[in-house]
Amino acid sequence: MAPVAALRTLFDRFVALGIRRNAMLAAAQAIVGAGALFVCYRLVIVFHGLEKIGLWSVLLAVINIVRLFDPSGNHVLSRNVARSHKDGDGQGITEYIDSLTIFLLFAYILLPLLAYFPIEFFMPRIFESENLPEARALLPWMLGSLFVNVIGLALAGAIDGLQRADLRGYVMIASQAIFIVFAAILIPPLGLLGFIWAQIVQYFTLAIMARMLLRHEVRELGWLPRRFRLHRLKEILSYGVKVQMTGWAGFLGDPLTRLLLNRYGGLAPTAVYEIASKVVVQVRMVIAAGAIPLIPMFAAGESDGREKQIGQIRQINGFLIKLISASVVLICLSSPLVAYIMLGKPTELFAVFTGLLIFGWSTNMISMVLYLYGHGLGFLKWNIIGNMSVAVGTIAFAFFFTPLFGAGAIVGGFALGLILSSAIIIVGNAHVIGSPVARLFPLGMILRWWVPAMAIGGAATYAMIRLV
Repeated sequence: MAPVAALRTLFDRFVALGIRRNAMLAAAQAIVGAGALFVCYRLVIVFHGLEKIGLWSVLLAVINIVRLFDPSGNHVLSRNVARSHKDGDGQGITEYIDSLTIFLLFAYILLPLLAYFPIEFFMPRIFESENLPEARALLPWMLGSLFVNVIGLALAGAIDGLQRADLRGYVMIASQAIFIVFAAILIPPLGLLGFIWAQIVQYFTLAIMARMLLRHEVRELGWLPRRFRLHRLKEILSYGVKVQMTGWAGFLGDPLTRLLLNRYGGLAPTAVYEIASKVVVQVRMVIAAGAIPLIPMFAAGESDGREKQIGQIRQINGFLIKLISASVVLICLSSPLVAYIMLGKPTELFAVFTGLLIFGWSTNMISMVLYLYGHGLGFLKWNIIGNMSVAVGTIAFAFFFTPLFGAGAIVGGFALGLILSSAIIIVGNAHVIGSPVARLFPLGMILRWWVPAMAIGGAATYAMIRLV
């Protein structure tokens, strides 16, 4: 009952912060999204084999390079919209949304065209000859899908800025349901191409529904973007460039891990990592999605006193620690079942990857509130340095220990990088706030909840390795 009690307590306390509805719907859409993804992965494995998941994982890592050249950043629009919304400035909201939408329309016609030939040139160095033709066939479709992907997510982020992440949850859930339907129809005959087409339909639907909801909430907004204002775009992008620096740093983490696993192990270990990662990361994303409304909340409350902010951060951190601990137990219980469904049975590699990722991500999530606080108020220095440390750990371990320990060393380096990243973000952002770390975290709750949860995670990993 502890995990259930932790969830109930968390959302009850969110009522006092005015974000219960937003957090619950954001978490619900993350849960539905995780379910949709696992259903589609299972369809790919059943009809086309496990290695196709590895191929998909590596392609995603390659395609994400294009996103690194997009200076609009994640959650940037929600931050600007939140500030205008607090002032009751409907015209400002409209100008922010339309200016960024028009920019993205042009940027994601140009960026994929510029990226295609360099990526295609390096593909023979990434993929084995037997997988290269399919990878080349999928590349233009995956680049093209970015167009609807980024616009749909940007418009959904604008809903967050209106403090209506509950509405964002509804449109995300609806688009994910459409994705499952089209994936079930298209994946069996078409494989990964069907997967991509289903995602295109999903994000196109998301963009349309998000625009409709925004028009309902902001009467100045039209059906089509037409109020382009250069000064609004400059304001978005000036902050977005800073946010994008965290993206550059972050790219050298999980995507790098995928590329290294493919390089030193091949598609099969990469596929196992993809599934183990999704078990852990999708649970994390449920928590992260519930916490995303904190960005506009922090941005809108920038003028609040320091003591109030410290109290809010400490309060939320206390509930977050309980939720992280409950999620570790949930992952330990669910991962063997996922392994049976997706792989036929748990394997030693799956157990090792899952255990390392539990340790790395659960530690990293402790810094989540301070990370979002930095995004909300524009203090990104320590977020960037923290994200960069993930790459340092991954590369160092891959270089020194892969010859001795194989693929596990790459994932182990990634996990240690996540832990180092968390420490840097916590200490750095605490310094920015002007508070000792001890005031921002309830130590007793860490000892009572997180430490036992990590012991359970270690024991569960050892038991799975011994039993396979």
